[in-house]
Amino acid sequence: MPASESEQQYFHDLAVKHFLACDLTYKFSACIIPLPDDGDLKDVRRRAPCPKGWSRFVFSKPTMEQPEPKVVVSMDVETVEEQADGKVVYSMLPEGQSLRRPLIFDPNSPKTFFCEELLDNVFNQKMATMKKYVK
Repeated sequence: MPASESEQQYFHDLAVKHFLACDLTYKFSACIIPLPDDGDLKDVRRRAPCPKGWSRFVFSKPTMEQPEPKVVVSMDVETVEEQADGKVVYSMLPEGQSLRRPLIFDPNSPKTFFCEELLDNVFNQKMATMKKYVK
């Protein structure tokens, strides 16, 4: 059974809160991705059961040079489990990759939730590609 809209909103708000607790140097926007009605994602790339919540985050580097960022990094974040001890288990898919990466938010150590280097790597690759092909 898929999560209700209010449960999905709760898990989305929780994920946003957890990313904000990391003090990232990136700015981000986030939106809820609706879960399928039947609770099962039939896409061939999916190898896990339907999550409790699903959000898409779009990260950008703040700059004063341009009003809009040239490069953004998107990441789908699925809420897999909320544990009794306050830990929340997520699964993330940066830039639509098929390999999921686990994330665990521990309220006792919120700044260790997410490694910003992952964003840096994808951001730098996209910047290098843009510089090479866009004149």
